[in-house]
Amino acid sequence: MPPLRERLADIEALAYAILDKLSGEHGTAHPELDKQALSLLCRYEWPGNVRELRNTLERAALMSEKEQIDARSLARFIGDGRCSVHCDESRQVETPASAIAMASSPRGGRVDIPRYEDAMREFERSYLVEALRANGGRVAETAEQIGMSRATLYRRVTALGIEV
Repeated sequence: MPPLRERLADIEALAYAILDKLSGEHGTAHPELDKQALSLLCRYEWPGNVRELRNTLERAALMSEKEQIDARSLARFIGDGRCSVHCDESRQVETPASAIAMASSPRGGRVDIPRYEDAMREFERSYLVEALRANGGRVAETAEQIGMSRATLYRRVTALGIEV
């Protein structure tokens, strides 16, 4: 099967199928993607293929406070979320730097990748910071929303050096 980056026409159908499945798994409303968000999905190269697309959509849906996911909120979850491109002429959104890093890598397409433990720690830290921010810093509500006990959340917050 060809990689997802070679099947850009399939991304919209896959995205909505994934969002539909996620809404059933999490018992939430089926989120929609706005036009710019869909455009953003279609412009990304998806080195992780469908699994990366699913993970990105799941994060965006879980962290979204609205029923519609826009490009700005989606961009935080694509790749490393630190570079920017234009979704349209009127506004700029964050998108991953990984595609640019691959194109400009001095070692012929190979990029220095952080250790798995470091990457997971950074992901967990940013995930918890965003979840706490979305709940106004309320630990009990955040713990309930993400499916973690309050005590475990406090331990992780302390271990990761997150200020509440």
